[in-house]
Amino acid sequence: MKYLITKKLFAADDETPIKLVKDDNEVTKLENITINDTGKAIVKVKLRPKSDEDYKKLKEKFKDDKVAKLFLKVTCQGDDKNHENEFLTSGELEVKKSKRAPWMEYAEEEFKTYKGINENKSPLKERIEEYFNTTNAKTGKHNTPWCGAFVNWCFEQTDEYKGTNTGLNALAFDWGSKGNSKAKASKHKPDGWANGEECDPFYWAVIVLNYSHTAFIVGENSKKNKYVYLGGNQGGSGSGTQKIQYGSVIIGKEFMIMKPKDYNVSEGEKSLKEYNVNKDGSYETTR
Repeated sequence: MKYLITKKLFAADDETPIKLVKDDNEVTKLENITINDTGKAIVKVKLRPKSDEDYKKLKEKFKDDKVAKLFLKVTCQGDDKNHENEFLTSGELEVKKSKRAPWMEYAEEEFKTYKGINENKSPLKERIEEYFNTTNAKTGKHNTPWCGAFVNWCFEQTDEYKGTNTGLNALAFDWGSKGNSKAKASKHKPDGWANGEECDPFYWAVIVLNYSHTAFIVGENSKKNKYVYLGGNQGGSGSGTQKIQYGSVIIGKEFMIMKPKDYNVSEGEKSLKEYNVNKDGSYETTR
């Protein structure tokens, strides 16, 4: 038996429907959802508006709640009263706030804001100086390799991991484990990430590459033989052309994969998303 369902999601203290993202479209109402033969109505949405300004308002609404109180208003059209009553009387929903890597949203927003802009062009040129201002190398400019500064800046925006790396954190190899071999061999003598530890790959782990580069793992390629990462100071074809963008590396060719010692990786984060990215980085693409 098939039923058509319309759902709207409300915050407990508001009568305005919360904006959702479904199939990359922003909606306030989920319509024509069909109950399958097992009696389930399944639809995947993102509990966030597309507008960054609206997203900030939604985060502010729930920032002090470990559990966000929401109400689901449902209209069900069909001839089976059991289903209709079950949905209409489901009442209050409790949605636990995700504990996924909090630094990830800042990296994503930077990519969205500065996508496609070369490091020697405004406004990214000036933004890079802000990245460096959070590091040990506060006078760094856009013409200084800035991958480590980008990683550090993202951590510095969080409440939980601000100050996670207090060493020579503008340097890529300082994001490897404390006393790692690449750090020891570097002329700058970084000591490594004392508050970090090696780990298995997960969504938004820190990846350190052998040619002195660091970024965040976001997924794997379609052949599942490469990690896909997002970072700054990469993808260039000469000095001044580096950007914030995606890159890839053959699995097993990375130097280290890292995380903060006190960050517990969820099972969901271990499942890497698939990206159509197969452009490997190199020393030349970061200088």
